[in-house]
Order: sequence, then structure tokens, then C-alpha cells
Amino acid sequence: MRAAEEGAPQCTPEPEVHQTTFRVRLDSGEVRWLAHACSALCNEQGQFQGRISVNVDITDEQRQGALALHSQRQLRALHRVVERLNRAATIEAVYPPAVEGALEVLEASRAALVCFDADGHPHVAAAQNIPQNLYDAIANSLPWRPDDTDALPLWYADLQALPESHPWKRHAPDGVRALAVVPLLGRNQLLGALLVYYDAPHEFTESERDLAQILITNLSAVLSHLQTEVALRESEARYRDLFNNMEDVVGLHDLEGRILAYNPATLRLLGLESPPQEDFLLVDTLEPSVRPQLPEYLARLRREGHVEGKALIRRPDGEARLWEYRSTLRTEGVERPIVRFFARDVTEREHALQALKESEARFRALAESTVAAICVASLHDGYLVYANPGAQWLTGYTQEELRSMQVWDVVHPDHWEIVRERAQARLRGEPLPPRYEIKIVSKDGQERWVLVGTADIQWEGRPAVVGSAVDITQHKRHEQALEAELRIARALGKVPETGLEPLLVQILEAAQSVVPAAERVSILLGDNEGNFCIRAVKGRESTEIRTFCTTWDAQGLLTSRQRAPFVVEQPLTRLGFPSRIAEEDKTAKAIVVPLVVREEVLGALLLEGREQIAPFAVQDLRLLEHFATMASLAIQDARLIENLQQRLHELEVVHDFTLALQQTAGVRDVLDALMDGVRRVVAGAHTAIFLYYPESQELRLAGAQGGSVESALWGENIALHPGKGVGGTVFAKGTPYFSDDFSTDPNLLPEARGHLPKGWGGGCFPLRNADEVIGVMFVIAPAEHRLTEPQRFLLESLTEIGGITLHRIRLYEETQQRLRQLQTLQVIAQALTSSLDAHLTLNILVEQVRAQFQVDAAAVFLLDQHSPNLSFIAGVGFRDKAHRHRRVLVGEPLAGEVAKRQRPLVVSDLRNITLPLPCESFVRREGFQAYVGVPLVAQGRLKGVMELFHRSQFSLDASGLEFLEALAQYAAIALDNAQMFTQLQQYTYELSVAYEATIEGWARALELRDRETEGHTQRVAELTVALARALGVSEKELPHIRRGALLHDIGKLGVPDEILHKPGPLTEEEWAIMRQHPMMAYEMLQDIEYLQPALAIPLFHHERWNGSGYPYGLKGVAIPWPARIFAVVDVYDALTSERSYRKPWPREKALAYLRENSGVLFDPKVVEAFLHLMTT
Repeated sequence: MRAAEEGAPQCTPEPEVHQTTFRVRLDSGEVRWLAHACSALCNEQGQFQGRISVNVDITDEQRQGALALHSQRQLRALHRVVERLNRAATIEAVYPPAVEGALEVLEASRAALVCFDADGHPHVAAAQNIPQNLYDAIANSLPWRPDDTDALPLWYADLQALPESHPWKRHAPDGVRALAVVPLLGRNQLLGALLVYYDAPHEFTESERDLAQILITNLSAVLSHLQTEVALRESEARYRDLFNNMEDVVGLHDLEGRILAYNPATLRLLGLESPPQEDFLLVDTLEPSVRPQLPEYLARLRREGHVEGKALIRRPDGEARLWEYRSTLRTEGVERPIVRFFARDVTEREHALQALKESEARFRALAESTVAAICVASLHDGYLVYANPGAQWLTGYTQEELRSMQVWDVVHPDHWEIVRERAQARLRGEPLPPRYEIKIVSKDGQERWVLVGTADIQWEGRPAVVGSAVDITQHKRHEQALEAELRIARALGKVPETGLEPLLVQILEAAQSVVPAAERVSILLGDNEGNFCIRAVKGRESTEIRTFCTTWDAQGLLTSRQRAPFVVEQPLTRLGFPSRIAEEDKTAKAIVVPLVVREEVLGALLLEGREQIAPFAVQDLRLLEHFATMASLAIQDARLIENLQQRLHELEVVHDFTLALQQTAGVRDVLDALMDGVRRVVAGAHTAIFLYYPESQELRLAGAQGGSVESALWGENIALHPGKGVGGTVFAKGTPYFSDDFSTDPNLLPEARGHLPKGWGGGCFPLRNADEVIGVMFVIAPAEHRLTEPQRFLLESLTEIGGITLHRIRLYEETQQRLRQLQTLQVIAQALTSSLDAHLTLNILVEQVRAQFQVDAAAVFLLDQHSPNLSFIAGVGFRDKAHRHRRVLVGEPLAGEVAKRQRPLVVSDLRNITLPLPCESFVRREGFQAYVGVPLVAQGRLKGVMELFHRSQFSLDASGLEFLEALAQYAAIALDNAQMFTQLQQYTYELSVAYEATIEGWARALELRDRETEGHTQRVAELTVALARALGVSEKELPHIRRGALLHDIGKLGVPDEILHKPGPLTEEEWAIMRQHPMMAYEMLQDIEYLQPALAIPLFHHERWNGSGYPYGLKGVAIPWPARIFAVVDVYDALTSERSYRKPWPREKALAYLRENSGVLFDPKVVEAFLHLMTT
């Protein structure tokens, strides 16, 4: 080591590198070999600045002789790199040799240096053999940030072993396989990193890692040194600029008083345009009167080394200026002692200070003499640093006490935030309004309103606020009183929408604003019974006091004080509050404010204060006296409005109820409308309506509303009896009944009383028409909805209107019932007149009966004319079809009993009577409970029985039974008519058979006279009926057509035999006689009424379509339709039959003849139908 030091390098044009090796022994005794290289570090002028030494542990290389040369080569390369780095003049010039050196020392393929800029963003400062388009990706892959001072090197022997997503692998240049990332650490931060790449996998040896670390360490040292030089140059430039541009005097002088150096401001403040040509002496700058003090100033500097003070300077123009100076003696590091001095022209400041002192004196005199409170508070902590006598008078605290308090100690807590916000705004430099209003609390606890004006000042060098405050409490109270009156007026204007209660709350809040000492306020108002009850409370949590009522005259509080506001001790006890409330309450005093309008005492306003609250002031009473007048008038007006609204509400309810009644269609609708009207009058009311039924002499529930109370108070089957209980008594007397608590009312029926909640009350109202009571209505509500007098009156009105409407509806329903009965009678009568079918008529009857009486089933039994049995003939509504085969013996229940007695039988409950087994089994299967039977009697003779069944209890009133008997009379008539019609039908049938036999006898007699036409009559009759049916002739007309066909040649009975049986052709005279046979037939048959519909064929069957026929020569549709049909059949049969004068035609020839003469001799439509009939 000593040899290394002896061979220290010297500065030469090309500094020589001295190398040597030596051994060292470690504390552990181990011997290590070191390779040492050093050279001189010289500046640009060739002056020796230091020595650059590099020591490398070459123990392994020494041990491994084969590696020694390599290590030396790397060491020399490292030394050259370090030399290049140290010769760099700028930071930017360091980067390229650092990268090149890394490639040389570490024998790598590529390298890059990544550095952080001033904002902490990484960038590639220099690189070798790396594409520029990878710079950003490589820089952003750096895993560290400038504050990662504990970053460690990263060694990747083979990048192929890393995941594909790893940034070093993704952003490595093509062909790279190994990578070393060595962090570049500065003094207190990470400067960047050196990245070294290899194109083949590379295991990093300890020596390579050491070389890399040495290289990066030297790079860091060089960068730090250059950064320091840059900072030093920048600092020198800043100080030089500061020195030249300072407004104050800076300079140097020696202990003889010669000025050695100075800044430009020195000449300017001395009033000199240029430096003196000769020595620049301190004594020449001083006012002549103070120049003798200069030796003492220099002597103090020699003794003490530091002097501060003020000096009077004389400028060349004769103006004297006052300077404040500070001088310091420096003896170390200089050839001779020198004095640094700093001076400032304070002439204006001194004048300002003098003026300030005079101003302070004036301000103090003003502040001490004014009646306004003036205080100064520190802006930082809020402590009061000054308070004048006015502040003492306003707050009650002495000036000494105030100077130990903060602003918050006197400001009301409600306004702390206002003061705090203004202080913070001042600190932020924000503009503020110069005046504002706040409340303060004086020493005796009284609250005062003050108008505060503030301004920013400096107090003893610290920011402060000066504020003046004027007491505006009375003005504020007057404002609050006006505001209170305005609030009351606004609330009064909303009474029509909100009611009286919100107005009372506004009065309470307004009263508290007028008298802040009142912690609790309440209003007592009189009622119609002479009591004064609490209607509104503010500041109390107890709900019991809200139900309190008292009699004011018993206390004499209003009359004895002439009805003006007054203060009372122990107000709750004096006003008659219950002792438990008065004892628990800590109210010491209260103001009682009578509310009077035109000598009428409406009530009182009570303002209470606790013991710790300051007593009420006299001015409170004066303000409240005017306030009470306003409040009284407002309450009076609100009551008038409420009364008017109540009247309007009543009229509206009655109007809406009346309108709803006009739209009702039945009793149910009227009851619903009435109960809805009740709910509008009484919120939360439960309603039940009972109607009177004369036949059972009881009141039955007809409608109810009210949730759970409804099922508890009145069930569906409950019935009231006149004169019993509340409902029965109201019905009997016709007057309403009221109860505050039905649950304890002895007049209410016990079965209802026990189910009602405690405190539920209300009333029972009669429902009456003009002459009588027809029912009652219960209205029950909880205690909070107790019926008032207006509500009772309105409910009575509703029940009167409802009763009259119910009576009208009942009359209307009775009329409708009568109308429905008439309609039923009309339907049955129409059935009787339109059909004589007993089954059809009676089925219509039972359907109408079931619908009219709303029963489940109805049936009619017919009395057998030859035995005492009743047989089922018609019925509806039965479940079992076996009832159709029922037969009942006269005298057996039930129908037989009705038939025997020939009187109606009504059984309301079949379960209460004994029935024979077949009848009992039938009733049980069908599930019938009620039965009504009426006899069917016509012309004094029993025809049968009509029965009605119902599967629940059922009863008929007198009018219903009367109508049922009328229907039974109709049924009897129907049965009687049906029987007579059956007999008539039998007679008619027998007569018709006789007629048909006579006609056929005539036809056979004619065939016996004319042998050639034998069988012709029957053939044409059958074929004519078939053709007529094919042409759509009704079945009703076919018998007449058949009879006409049978009698078509009956007129030939009047033709002489010689003409009728002549074998040869007839002469004209003979044809004339033959053509008369249609007329002869008509004359023979016209007087027989039975054959009138059949005359068309005998009279017109020889007429032809073209008018060539006889006897009238009719043409086309003028020929009756039956004759046109028969004409085709008659000719066809004549052509196909044998005659004495010709042989029969073949069928095809006869049909062809008809086809040829279609539309000529015959109706084309008939011919077409005939041809179709013959071919099919």
C-alpha cells in the first residue's frame, strides 16, 4: 500500500496510469490480492485536483492464473471508462461514454442508460445497438421510481425462462437472451438504471457483478459531482443577480472606514450617479453632525464583531435620510479583516411610525371616550387584545376580564359559526361585508343584538381585527315583533287551507322570537263550555299537558290584571296544572298574555322561563302587549274562517251526499253513500246501519264500515229489537243518543259493549222518513275523533236525508218489484197465447217463478184425471234427474198436502218438520231448507200443484205470496187450456181423416167412370207432392197440393159419357164442353171451406206458360204456382200412359217433350226441377 502511495501520479499532458498489485490481510486472517490502478485528477488548467484510484480484488484471478489477464483487461477498460466519465463537462456528456464503457467492461452486445427526468418520468438517455422505437417500452419497463432508494440489481441469465408477459422479455430487442439491470443510485434518490444485454444466455460471475457495480458507482459519483457544480453555478448566478438587484444596501468596508465593495442600490440610495474617483469613505456618506460617532462604530466592531443601529445619511443634494444598518466583522479565511454591512433606508417608515403613534393616540382617546364597544382581536386565536370602556358597559365584563377572553366567550353560540367563517375568510384574503349583526351574551346572561363593523389591522406586528359594536337589541326586538306579526299575518292567510293549528304554532314561534328568554310557550283557548284548554305547545315533550283544561275565572288572573301581560311566580301551580306536572316542572316565572278581542277573553299566551334563564325584562311586556293584540285578532279571524269553512264543509258534504243519492239505484247504494258521507265528517269513524223489517219486527244489519271493530261490534246475524239497548231505544224514541265511551256505556247491548276498545265513543242516529223511523245508524270513533257539536248536527242532517231517500228507494223498489211481476205475468201470458203445449208453457212458468222469487228450484205437478196422483210435468233447478219421475198421492207431504187442502203451504225450515221417508230423502239429497207450495185451480177444479224450494232459509211476505197465487192461477189456466186443446186436436184429426177419405173416394169414383185414367190420380198426386217438396214448397202447403192433385179432374163428372168415352177425336163443340171441366170442378168445390186452399190445381191445371191454355188463358207467373207444378206432372203422366187413341210414349221421349216446351207451355223452373227429380 505504501508503494502505491509512493508512486502517486502527477499532472502531465497525458496523465499516466500507475498499476500495481499487493496483498492485504483481513481481520479474519485471510489474505486477499488487490490490483491497484491510479492516475492524477486535473482540472482544465492542468492543476492537480486529486487522485483517481481503483482497487479490484483479484484473489480468484491470482488463484486462477488463466483468468488473471482477463481481469486486468477488464480493469484497464473500467479505468478508461472512469477517466472518460470524469472528463465530461456536462451531465449529458456523461451518458454516451457510460453506455460505451458498459459494453467494453462487461463485454456485452447492447446497452442502454435509463434516467428519470425532473418530473420522475423515465427515458433512455443513451443506448448502443438498440432500435430507437424500443426506447419508450424499455424505459417504461423499469420497475422502480425515483424514491426507490433500496433498489437492487436484477440479473437474468436467460430471458427465455421468463413468462411471455414479462416486460423485459416483451420489450427486449430481437436476438437478446440475457439482461442485467443495475440501479443508478444518487445521494437521496434513484437516478435511473444501466441495462446490459447479451445475445446469448449468460451466467453473470461475481467479478462481472462487481465490475458493473463499480461502473455504476463511479457513474453515480460523476453525475452527483456534475449536479453539484451545476447547482453551485446556478446558486452563484442567483446570488449575483440578487446582489445586483437588491433594494437594500449590501457591501464591504475595512476597519479604517473605506468602502471596498457595494451593490448598485448603494449608489442609488446615496444619491450618487457614479462611484467616487477617489477612496470611497464611510465618513463622506454621513450627516456631518453624526460623523464624530464613526470611530466608536469601528471600535465596537473590533471589540464585539457585530453592530446594529441607525445612521443619518447626507445625500449630495443635501437631503438627510435615515438608514437602519447591521454590520458583521469577518476575520477568518481573509487576508485582512473586513466588515459586511447591510443597510436599509427607513426614512419613510420612521415618518409613518411617527404618524402611527400620533394616530394611535387619537384612536385611543376616541375609543376610550365613545359609548360604542370597540375591541381588537387576534386573527389567529381570537383572543381580545384590547377593549374600551364601551365594551365593558355592553358586556358587563371589566376591561381586564375582556383582555383574557376570546371572542367566542361573548358571542352567542348560535353565531359562533358566522364569526369563525369571517375570520377564515379574512385569512384567505376574501372580501367581506364591513357590517353584520350577531347576538352576544352579557356577563349576567342576557342576550343582546349588536351591529358590528370590522376592519383588518396589525396589532404588535400580528394580523388582527378591530371591531366596533352598537347595541341594537331594542331595534331588533321591534323588528322581530314586526316579523312575528308578519308571520302571523301570513299564517292567517293560509288558515283556509291549513286550519287553526298551524296559525297557533306560528304564534308560538313568533312569541319566542319576541321574548328569547321564554324557553317554553303554550296557548290556551276557551271552548263552548267555559273551559280554557291548551291548544298548542312548544318546548314541552310531555303529551299529558296537551289535554289540560282550566277555568280562568277561578284563578282571577285575567280580571285582576286588567287583561294586560304580567309576570307570575310558579305559573303552573297558579294556573291549576296537576300537582305532578307542576312539581316536576322547574319553571320559575312566566308571562301570562291575555288574548282579548272586544272585551271577549279568547284565552292566553303563556311564556315560561327556567330558573337559570335571566328574568323577563319590562320591555318584553310592552312588546307582548302589542303582539297579543295582533295574535288575538288573528285567532279570532282564524276561528271565523274555521267556522265559515265548517259551514262550507257541511254544505259540501250535504251537497255531495245529495248528489250521490241522486245517482243511487238501490238501498245498498244509499247505505254506501251515507257511510261514505259519515267518514268525510268524522275521520276514522266506524259506521253501522240497521233497517227495520215489519214482518219480523226487528232491526237487522244492512251495511257497515270500519275494519276490525265492525266484526267485533256487529255481526251479520245480529238483530236489534225496538225499545231494547241503544239502537232499539233510538228507534223507538226517534231521538239521537251520544256516548263518550261505548265500552263502558250500560245502555249498549252487553254482547257489543265488551268488544269495543276503551275510550271509543260516538252516537246513534234515527233514520226517518216524513212519518216514521225506518232504521238507526251507529257512528263510533276513537277518543281523538270525538264528535263535536257541528259534527253531530251534520250527522243528524245526513241521517234525515238518508232516511227520506231510503223510503223513496224502498217505494221505488216496490214499484220495480210490481213491474217485474207484471213483466213476468206478461211473459207467461204470451207463452199461454202463443203455444198450447203444456210442457213448453209450464217450463217457461217455472223459470219465471224461480227468477222472480230468487229461489233455487221450482216445479209443477199435474193431477191425474183418472186417479188421485200428482205427476211431475215441469221443473228447474234440481240436482237429481230422478225428480222427473216423482209421483205424489193427494194428501201426502208436501205437494199432496197442498192439493188436498187447496191452500198455499209455506215452510221456512224443512228441518223443523217430519216428512215421510221418500220425501225426506228427496229433500236431503237436494239440500233444500225452505218450501212454498200453491194449488193450481181452474174453474173450481184442481189441476195440480206448483212448488218452490230454496237451499237456505226463505220466507214470503203477503204481497209475494199473493203474486205467487196469481202465477199459480195462470198455471192452472195453462193446464186447462192444454187439456182442452188436446181434445180439440183429437176432434180435428178425426174430421181431417174423414175429409181425406171422402176426397180419395171421389177420385176413385172418377177413375171408375173413366177406365183409361185408372191409377192416374194417385200417380200424379204422389209425383206432384215430390216435385213441390223439391221446389221448396213448405210442408204446411203440401197437403193442400195433394188434395188439389187428387181432385184435378173432378169436373169431368159433369162431362157427358159420350164425350168422355168417345174413342175418336172430339169435335169443336165437344172440345168446348170438355174444356168446361175446370170450371165445373170449381163450381163443385168452391163452397167447401176445407178445400179452398186446394182449388188452384183443379181450376188452372190446363193453363199454359205462353197463355195458350184454358179456361182463362193465363200466362207466365199469373198462373198459380201449384197449377204450374201440377201441369208438368199431369202432361208427363198422360204422355207415358196408354190411351184409346195412341200408345204410351217412352220415358225419354216424354222428358224430351217437356224439355222442348220449357218456357213455351211450361214454367222453365218447374221443368228443370222435374227433369232433375226424374234423373236422380
